[in-house]
Amino acid sequence: MKRFSILTACLFALALATAAFAQNPQPPQGKRAGRPHGKLKKMDANRDGQITRDEWKGKSKGFDRADQNNDGTISRDEAMAGRKAAGKRHLKRMDANNDGQIARGEWTGPADGFGKLDANNDGMLTREEMKAGRHRKQRPTQ
Repeated sequence: MKRFSILTACLFALALATAAFAQNPQPPQGKRAGRPHGKLKKMDANRDGQITRDEWKGKSKGFDRADQNNDGTISRDEAMAGRKAAGKRHLKRMDANNDGQIARGEWTGPADGFGKLDANNDGMLTREEMKAGRHRKQRPTQ
């Protein structure tokens, strides 16, 4: 159960980070433009900015799902879209009673994460609070 909670928390954090990144209206600039990052960067053995089936380290079904245009490669945009979709599915699973809000009892993310997102401290996370939390920049602690 603890492992599931940690995995869920990681997926949720990834979904928030991905959604925030996806809101940037300008295309990436410089050396990293269009190149994969994180796990995908490690998989990109030939460093061409794409992941081919030969480079893919996961299940075949996962590659097929991520390769949205069926061109045999996974681009950064396809990877980001997949992460965003996974985050939305995770949030939908958290909303056990399907009321469009996530109550503290439904929350499966990090304990302090709920409090950070619940701007009005009413014990419920609304879609607006989640969006606002996603756009809020984290300040470095001193």
